[in-house]
Amino acid sequence: MVYKAIGIVSGSLLDGGLHIVYAFFHETAGKWSVEPVASAREPYPSEWEEKLLQATNAPVPQYLATDAEYGHYMGSRVNAFIQTHQLYHQVHLVAFQGYAVLHYPEKRIASFLGQGAALAAATALPVVSDIPALDIALGGHGGPLEALVPLLPEQLSVLGEHKDATIIALLGVLRWREEYNVVQSVTGASRSSIGGALWLGGEA
Repeated sequence: MVYKAIGIVSGSLLDGGLHIVYAFFHETAGKWSVEPVASAREPYPSEWEEKLLQATNAPVPQYLATDAEYGHYMGSRVNAFIQTHQLYHQVHLVAFQGYAVLHYPEKRIASFLGQGAALAAATALPVVSDIPALDIALGGHGGPLEALVPLLPEQLSVLGEHKDATIIALLGVLRWREEYNVVQSVTGASRSSIGGALWLGGEA
């Protein structure tokens, strides 16, 4: 079985902004391999650098507005990526990890800026978001990303700067398949989980 997925990770302001990957994930008898096809690294425009810097201390209404706006912004970047690489009708799903605003797993609190519903609305594609949320609610740390995917240990080491976006894409594929994508033994949660909210951007 082949899954064609986009993974998008929002790095820190010092880490190059958005990392976007489009890859084929091949599954045969429980064994996985990945074939990266296209990738991009986009710095944030100054407008978004300012908004992300302000998000931590923003009042709740402003935070929620930025959360939705950022989801639409990421959707616009995914659409531009699809256009640039001529990927129309070739993407099964988009998986993303937003911009980390709060991350206190010991208190079971984490907040990643970027509304999944807005991204799904902007792209009209299925979107998997909030992948670590259930694990953190179960007492886990929600990471590290590399250790969450024991399926591709040899291949992940050669994916370079877009490794995290590739991992997020695979975690989204596992969520789509309703298979464990967050592992108890890695994160310290009370059980393994199928993490991620699924938004169907197009018509059923």
